[in-house]
Amino acid sequence: MTENENIDPKKPARTSKASATPHKPGCGCPRCVYRRRKAGEPPIPTARPSARAGSRGRPADAPAGERDILGLGDGQAPEAGASGRAVDDQGGERDLLGLGDVQAPEWANVLEMIASEYPDLQGDSWKPWRTYLKVVNAVPLDPDELAFAQAHTGRSTMPTSPVRRAFMGAGRRGGKSLIAALQVVYLATKKRSWTLAPGEWSTVPIVAADRSQARVIHGYVKGLLAASPRLCGMVVKATKDTITLSNRTKITVFTASYKTSRGYSLAAACGDEIAFWENAETSTNPDKEILIAIRPGLMTTGGPLLISSTPYARRGELWEAFKQYYGKNEARGIYWKASSLDMNPGLDAVEIADAYEEDPEAAAAEYGGEFRSDLVAFISEELIAAVVVEGRAEVPYNAKHTYYGFVDPSGGAIGGDSYTLAIGHPEQDVMVIDAIREVVPPYSPEGVTVSLAEVCAHYHVREIEGDKYAAEWPVEQWRKHGVVYRQSAAPKSDLYLTALPVLTSGKAELLEHKRLIAQLRGLERRTARSGKDSVDHAPRGRDDIANAVCGLIALMKRKRRSWGHIPPTAITQNTAGDIFVNGQHVRGPAHRPGLVRTPRGDWESYHDPRGEVNHG
Repeated sequence: MTENENIDPKKPARTSKASATPHKPGCGCPRCVYRRRKAGEPPIPTARPSARAGSRGRPADAPAGERDILGLGDGQAPEAGASGRAVDDQGGERDLLGLGDVQAPEWANVLEMIASEYPDLQGDSWKPWRTYLKVVNAVPLDPDELAFAQAHTGRSTMPTSPVRRAFMGAGRRGGKSLIAALQVVYLATKKRSWTLAPGEWSTVPIVAADRSQARVIHGYVKGLLAASPRLCGMVVKATKDTITLSNRTKITVFTASYKTSRGYSLAAACGDEIAFWENAETSTNPDKEILIAIRPGLMTTGGPLLISSTPYARRGELWEAFKQYYGKNEARGIYWKASSLDMNPGLDAVEIADAYEEDPEAAAAEYGGEFRSDLVAFISEELIAAVVVEGRAEVPYNAKHTYYGFVDPSGGAIGGDSYTLAIGHPEQDVMVIDAIREVVPPYSPEGVTVSLAEVCAHYHVREIEGDKYAAEWPVEQWRKHGVVYRQSAAPKSDLYLTALPVLTSGKAELLEHKRLIAQLRGLERRTARSGKDSVDHAPRGRDDIANAVCGLIALMKRKRRSWGHIPPTAITQNTAGDIFVNGQHVRGPAHRPGLVRTPRGDWESYHDPRGEVNHG
């Protein structure tokens, strides 16, 4: 409260222990302000906030008009070199933000930084990683290091200049994240060889599947900066996602999104576990699009692209980098392939041997740095494109067809699966998908069931099939709305395998539904040691819509097989309403209206594919 505000002296004052104690001279409480005003004393000037670290106000003695735009104050600006000059003699760069010119000591490469600031990493156990860093930075190797590098790059000669694209496929617990953090620290603090425009910042993104995973390397970067007396003074501000340095560089956590990776001047780019960059929102693996978005930001700076991951399936950018760089002497990048024990000899070899004994394929990827040979794509993108009808979002109801439905229910919890429904009909030998519904959590399962039951009623679907989720709960909920819910006896993987021949033979017509196409692309087919195949989504992926669609295809395929699928050539109906197909009685008008007798003797809904019934 300022001293120009009106104070009502008659208003009862709040009583507290603090009010009974004598106030200090210059107190700014309402009573003291009123007392000084009544006594004719001059008002006390309002104090400005001090320039403590992180305070938003400027100091009281700062020149008029000076703005602390970033709210950093002057307490965090490094003293060494903070001249506050306006023009840089190295190319006209203007220090408009007043952050000074403090830079890290000009080490020739990251190896010199390690030797100077992190002596603990000079031990023999870190020699494999130092060899890797020498290859990336084109530092000469001794004979032992050269042999080690040749074994892990497949090259006979090493790069003669710093590598612009370095991909690493190494086993778990080998130290990938710490080495990536070391490179980030070096590249973010080194003296720039390019000029920033006024107001522009240099950025080093740490990209991972989600923020929590990216914060692993981010945490290592914080710790490395804090542990170095020569580098800790460059840290202006550190949050859980961003580290701001005094040389106008930010080290920032990015999620795996090609939309948010654009528009930055990148001193370098670090990608962690690229083999698992699944996007939960679209169920896609966007690694290629993300790298396409990142690379232009490195063109003007000449910064490197540093990617490390545990290998997984033989697809994606890590697999493409392996094919492009491994064993290629003239390649512009490198692919470093190593096992966990190669890079970290201190790991428990017995534990790793047990993992190989339990599951050789999984252990070869987790600890051996090998791509899995038991995982292949469920269906190729070319086959998916062949069965998708371009421009078809939904097919309206047609009374000539008999429709079926398959549902994949869920509980609606945040972060859980979607509640999906697929409706379609067989048309001659083709399985046509007519409608798809997906409700993304959070939601009320009962309310979603009501809305999906209305869709079924629109297509005259009175019986649907679904998985065995939550025992009898979906059966009871759908029964309330006049729909019979039958639980599928086949597991999800068998539904995929049953639908696969229909998809590969082009006997299906799918809607142009982005999430359906993405989920089909993300399905993986795995062969167990027993020889049995199974299909499921990749780690961090989704398959709710794909499950509903493939389950529907399997359902329609089973229905048509039960009829024999012989197209009727002669359909007649007598005066009593009995229907005959090729002379064989298939339907009775009174005792089974609207049903057809199958070759097994069952009665099912029937429709003439030609839309004709001849009366005899």
